[in-house]
Amino acid sequence: MSSPKKAQAYALLAGITWGFSGTIAAYLPTEIGSLTIAAFRLFLGGLFLLAYQAKNVRHLMKAPRESLPTLFISALALVSTQACFFSAVSRIGVGLSTMIYIGSSPLFAGILERLTDKVPLSGKWFRSVLFTLVGSVILGAVNWDGLTAPSGLLYALGAGLSWSTTGLTMKRLQKYKGSLEVTTQVMVLSGLMILPLLSGANWPVILTAPAIPPLLLLGLLTASIPYALYNLAVKTIPAGHAIVLGMSEPLTAALLGILLLGEPATPLHLLGYALIFTGVLLLYLSPKADS
Repeated sequence: MSSPKKAQAYALLAGITWGFSGTIAAYLPTEIGSLTIAAFRLFLGGLFLLAYQAKNVRHLMKAPRESLPTLFISALALVSTQACFFSAVSRIGVGLSTMIYIGSSPLFAGILERLTDKVPLSGKWFRSVLFTLVGSVILGAVNWDGLTAPSGLLYALGAGLSWSTTGLTMKRLQKYKGSLEVTTQVMVLSGLMILPLLSGANWPVILTAPAIPPLLLLGLLTASIPYALYNLAVKTIPAGHAIVLGMSEPLTAALLGILLLGEPATPLHLLGYALIFTGVLLLYLSPKADS
């Protein structure tokens, strides 16, 4: 297999493995809360990434003083991303949470870049917003269930806003280190930030056979492995191409939710998923910026 083909396969596999996170979390005992799940995913993911780069640990742990505020904001936003996402999953399901989270991230990123870096919003961005908003409204309407749906949708949007903040700050941190090194630094710091929450975790439940394998999988399969694969991919192919291939994440999450968790798959659900997915793809399919 040629190097570009390998890179495309890496990006595709990264999206697929990311897409398993909500489904794996759904198999955890209900006594384990969303913040505990987020803490384990970040902390274990950071440890696995450190082990992956064991030869460069000393270099990884060094950061220029001027980068520290950005590093702190990025790690805090990643904590918020995980906490909001797993809170959304527990309320509105895996497929819907992932679609809203992934679909809203590029939209929030565009707004944040406009506010902070004065990057103009393109016509392509506005078209993407239209598709994503319509898809989100359809999914919100068909999943409306008292107070559970609105809070779940807000958590999913919070995950999207937080992830776009993480992405923007990690991009700025790459002035100082490589992308995989930045990812490792941010994940390790975020894991340390959220670690105190584990002191109040339900350890009698966590240290049981039904809980340990899913928690380890969340850290390894849905955090460290996909990040490592994605960073291998962008060394060979443009990041925009890798992101498109990484869109296998919401499709994987939706499919697993339907097949394994019995989540609804009515024509309106499928229409909402398709609109959000189309909205995200619109941002990346064309290599040329809109005027």
